[in-house]
This record gives sequence, C-alpha cells and structure tokens, in this order.
Amino acid sequence: MPMEYPFEIHEVADRLWVGPCPSSPERIATLRRAGVVGLVSVQTDEDLASCGMAWPLMWRFLMAQGINAERHAIVDFDDRALLDGLTRAVDAVAGALAGDRVAYLHCTAGINRSPTVAIGYLARHRGVDLDAAWTQVCGRRRCAPNRGVLDRWWAGQGGRG
Repeated sequence: MPMEYPFEIHEVADRLWVGPCPSSPERIATLRRAGVVGLVSVQTDEDLASCGMAWPLMWRFLMAQGINAERHAIVDFDDRALLDGLTRAVDAVAGALAGDRVAYLHCTAGINRSPTVAIGYLARHRGVDLDAAWTQVCGRRRCAPNRGVLDRWWAGQGGRG
C-alpha cells in the first residue's frame, strides 16, 4: 500500500510553495488553485514508487494540468547525495519561479529535502542570509532541513552563481 502524507502545503517564500508529493489528481488540483505553474521534485524512483507513482505518469498528468514539472532526484537521508544535488535543485527552483511564476517544491513528506532546497534557493537566488532563510522556511512550515549540509554547501560553492 502506498504511503500517504497529509497534503499540507505552505508558501515558504513569495510564490514558492513546499510540501509532500502531490500523489493524486485532487492534490494536483490543490496546487492549481494555489496558482502553481511550475513544479520541482527531488524524489527518486524509489520515493515515487512508495507513493504509488512513477515519474513518467506523474509528469504527463502535471503537464496536462498546465504545470511544468521537472525532477532532480536526491536520495533521502543521504548527506552526500543532498550536498551533490543541492545546487542543481536550487537552480531548478529559480527557473521554475522565473517570470513571476508560482512554483511547488516537494520531496516525499516535505520535511527534509524540499525545505533544505528552499533555504538554499532563498540564500543563493534571493540574497537572504542563510540563518534568516532557515528561520523563514522553518517559521512557515514544520520541517527538519539539513543544516549541516546547507552549511557545507554554502561554504563550498552555494553562494556562487
């Protein structure tokens, strides 16, 4: 049986929503009502399978609903994978938000990977101090971003565009 998480989405920054996998037509309709036209997923094939989804099917359904979707898979609970994939995912969020579009960023539960990426986006693309970005995202969504990875990423290359 697929995992289901409550579909609680939060606007963690202007036009950037974060939450769990939109694993049903009803959830995707909720995103459309929020004005979402871009989506960035950091789920792996295994994550999607645990939610009863496969990326090609999900991508086609999102595109049919007018939501441009892309995926930058990052293995959950793997600091190295998160560090290696963070810049790519952060930059994808910037692209999804370009032109004043509204975007949705998700992982499986919306607790670790996607909030970590959102914080990185705020720091790299909106010039928000990393501590302030952390406070903003965590103040708007109950989550557990990976601060150790964020600090290493920022010190290593996260601030370089």
